[in-house]
Amino acid sequence: MIANPVSKGGVERPRLHPKVKSVRPSTNTISRNIRERLYPGEQELSVLLRHCSDARYVWNLALEQRNSWRRERSRGITYNTQGHELA
Repeated sequence: MIANPVSKGGVERPRLHPKVKSVRPSTNTISRNIRERLYPGEQELSVLLRHCSDARYVWNLALEQRNSWRRERSRGITYNTQGHELA
């Protein structure tokens, strides 16, 4: 009898696409990684660089806000509260 590659120890496991790395057993969600290569023109490159700069600014602002919130209070800031303050 040939062992079924899908079952291990009598437990049925979902079949994975060859490009899928893993399945998280606790949530049964499939993690997928997709790589794309961009070849932007000069104008698109400037827009992408500006977007990355803005995203980095907001990320650092939010991180600074979370750190200062924790120092001043016993509990951390919630996602919704921080979203309202950053908007």
